[in-house]
Amino acid sequence: MIEHKLFNISLFLLLLFSGDLSGDFSLSFTVRDGDKVTLPCENVINNHHSCHTTTWLFTDSRGKAAVELVNLGQIKETVKSDRLSVTAECSLVIKKVTAEDVGRYTCRQFRGNPGRQQGPDAVVHLSDVIMTEQKSRDQVTLNCSVQVHGHCEHKVKWIHYSEALNRDYSNIKTSQSSCSATVTFVNSLYSHISNSDFKCNVTTEDDKEQLFTFSPHSSGEETITTTTAKLEITIENTMRAGLATKELESMEDWSWYRLIIVALGLAALIAAVVIVNIWIRVGEKAQMDENTMCKDEDDDGAVNYENVQSSDEV
Repeated sequence: MIEHKLFNISLFLLLLFSGDLSGDFSLSFTVRDGDKVTLPCENVINNHHSCHTTTWLFTDSRGKAAVELVNLGQIKETVKSDRLSVTAECSLVIKKVTAEDVGRYTCRQFRGNPGRQQGPDAVVHLSDVIMTEQKSRDQVTLNCSVQVHGHCEHKVKWIHYSEALNRDYSNIKTSQSSCSATVTFVNSLYSHISNSDFKCNVTTEDDKEQLFTFSPHSSGEETITTTTAKLEITIENTMRAGLATKELESMEDWSWYRLIIVALGLAALIAAVVIVNIWIRVGEKAQMDENTMCKDEDDDGAVNYENVQSSDEV
């Protein structure tokens, strides 16, 4: 009987400290860098309206003071507010997770005015898996590490599903620690092997295993850079094309102007030639008329003179 009571007391204390009776809610999520994660709030008050009773707090892995991310259902202005959203169930959604998001997330419920906390906190720990690739001549090194809040107790290792690698490990070097693992191989010997054949196996402190297919942490940045470069090139080409079009239009406009100017000049030249020609003809005609008049006058004088002579003789 006494042993049974002691057992019940021990079980009660165990449940109390584990949180099953105290009402504490604690979850943990391990996600790949760049992925989206939804952190549930396990203590949401029933009959809430647009999560107006819910507040989310964040404490980073460096242990700084908690930052309020969501206040009574409304997202507050922070460095990560553009990547946050709240679901109808008051879960916190984080897009494009980074190492800066690693930490402790606390969901609290408030009721009344002024608001008083209702019930215990619901805590969610978020960890970030980062994978990188390094190439040195013909050698490739893949690294997988986990960023956690507090002391890391995760186990990390690389696994693969390639038959070629399973047959020959002589050219593969692996190393691992509590929160990271690396694998190095000669690329020329395994040119037919894709990096996606490698998977990072992460075992959490509660023995939960997760597999992450290799996807380098820098790929997102490279994609952004490439996209940006392509965008810049596209913009530059568009600008050049626009300038070329404008120049072509300007040249076409100038060609029209030149054509008009040449046409006007030619018309003016023709008009000048015509005018000069007319003027010359008028001048010649006037000269001919003058000569004709002078000749007539000479003829009239000669006739009179002859008439006078004829009169004297008579």
